[in-house]
Amino acid sequence: MRARKRENERRRIRKNESEREREGMRERQSEKER
Repeated sequence: MRARKRENERRRIRKNESEREREGMRERQSEKER
């Protein structure tokens, strides 16, 4: 049970990192458009 919870935490962290990367890419694209 505890191991599964740890896996969910890791997955959530990875998801947050990917979303943060996507936001950074979006900001870079907007800078290029300017």
